Amino acid sequence: MLFRSALGSGAAGSAGAALKWPLALKVGQRWDVAFPGVGTFTVNLTEPDEESGFDGTATRGSEKGSVLMDADANELLLIVQRADQTFLICSAGKSGLSGAAVQGDATSHRDSKDKGTGLGRCTVTPR
Repeated sequence: MLFRSALGSGAAGSAGAALKWPLALKVGQRWDVAFPGVGTFTVNLTEPDEESGFDGTATRGSEKGSVLMDADANELLLIVQRADQTFLICSAGKSGLSGAAVQGDATSHRDSKDKGTGLGRCTVTPR
């Protein structure tokens, strides 16, 4: 289900700095991801996953969940799994890069078999 390949050499700058594509993800980075109608999650990348992305935590107020974030030359993919086991996906291409943010398409899913419900545009920004 997940789009995977090697990470590029771009840099994810500090908050407010212009981002470069492809995004270079690494352990310790913090990002905000805003999902329309849901809210903004703070994402903390804590370890590389089994493939080419990163696992971490996602928090929104008192809500705590997990995150998978991956980027390559073509796509940024961010998946937030919520405490109730539903999940939110933000998927963006290079055309979504604008200054210090990346905008993409947001969907909400009940489980891994659910094709998802469109939420609109998600926004990912470094903290």
